[in-house]
Amino acid sequence: MDSFNEAWNIICEYCKNNTTTFAYDVWIKKIEPVGLDFDKGEVTLLVPNDFHRQTLQKCYIPLLNDAFDSVFGTHFQIVFQVPQEVNNIQEKEQKSTAETGYDFTFDTFIVGSSNKFAHAASIAVAQNPAGAYNPLFLYGHSGLGKTHLLCAISNEIKKNHPETNIVYVKGDDFTNELVEAIRKGSTSGLRNKYRNADVLLVDDIQFIIGKEATQLEFFNTFEALYQAGKQLVISSDRPPSQMEQLDMRYRSRFNSGMTIDIQPPDFETSMAILKNKQEESELKLDKDILEYIATNIRSNIRDLEGAYNKIILYSKFKNEPITLMQA
Repeated sequence: MDSFNEAWNIICEYCKNNTTTFAYDVWIKKIEPVGLDFDKGEVTLLVPNDFHRQTLQKCYIPLLNDAFDSVFGTHFQIVFQVPQEVNNIQEKEQKSTAETGYDFTFDTFIVGSSNKFAHAASIAVAQNPAGAYNPLFLYGHSGLGKTHLLCAISNEIKKNHPETNIVYVKGDDFTNELVEAIRKGSTSGLRNKYRNADVLLVDDIQFIIGKEATQLEFFNTFEALYQAGKQLVISSDRPPSQMEQLDMRYRSRFNSGMTIDIQPPDFETSMAILKNKQEESELKLDKDILEYIATNIRSNIRDLEGAYNKIILYSKFKNEPITLMQA
């Protein structure tokens, strides 16, 4: 991964922590990094359409400027680009199979005491869909590897059974798709998409909680797939028992298979994750810096990797080694 993409991940985290979840998901999350020119002091970002660009320019430029200043320590002129190939965008939005990150595999997942049961259950599901744990329900705070495991399941099944129809969706995207289908009067198309899945992976299911129509549509889909013997894998930031707005019968359905929590990584797991990052990086950090990061950032893997990436980026762009005092 190039340094600008690494920096963009950190910039997104900054924005996520300094605005509302709704604003981040609707406006910032859909931006794609294109290029960064230090000589011109210019950064180019791709946005879905002109309305999106106008809203960002009107409301979110200060936030993005602060984020870039925080990461690079210097000001950039932000240029938004709108894709010209509209057909390419539509094709991308209409893809029904899980297009998960190729690097999100079981081989790249660092196993420790905090996640070993979730990892083992995910492998069992990938090796025997609908024959091991169904549904598999993984829960834990953000940044602990739930998405990685869902993607690893998808990638493993597709590797061994390429004919399998795997559908991956985030809870908020399912809601957005349903709203659009209702608006266009095409809910049958949405049902065909999800109810023809052999494996349905739903990430962040908590985002449909409290949305009556979405909940009903999802659980009708859930029941159809479950009764047909298809595999369901669900992730959430909380266990079913804490979903107070969810009907008890649905909570019971979630608990009918295997429900596993993922905890924040311990020191040893954090060090293993950082050493794994070291192997992928051209620059190396001293062991005392890695230990400092692992000791002081224990909340989640995303923050841990973000801290590591930020130090690496600082070293790259300043063209100087990092000491423990600077870290």
